Amino acid sequence: MACGGRRALQRNLDAYSRILLRPRVLRDLSSCSAQSDWFGRRHAAPMVVGPTGLNDCSGRTPTRRWQVLSAAGLPFALSSASTSLLEDVRAAVPHGDLWLQLYVQSERRIAEDMMRRAQEPVFRRCC
Repeated sequence: MACGGRRALQRNLDAYSRILLRPRVLRDLSSCSAQSDWFGRRHAAPMVVGPTGLNDCSGRTPTRRWQVLSAAGLPFALSSASTSLLEDVRAAVPHGDLWLQLYVQSERRIAEDMMRRAQEPVFRRCC
């Protein structure tokens, strides 16, 4: 069959048709929590927001977004292609769980400088 023969689509439909969802309504969810522990820290949910590169290209500072994510207990990943300085992000959310996605360029000293600036207590993770 040629490309575009929808074989992958049909396999996905077949696989999903074997899944049975049983809705449960009117259940007590007061004791449920999405919190999880990983990398030695408790998080509000098993997710990381980002990474974002050109995070303030709209002309508005993303400071409020960082503060909201931090208050919600979610880690925030900043890209090394970000238009925001690492130090500005840390100043905006001094207790937030901040991560850095590092792109290593051919000029290694740029990455080395970012790694030095991102070291604890500024950013907890590099990915």
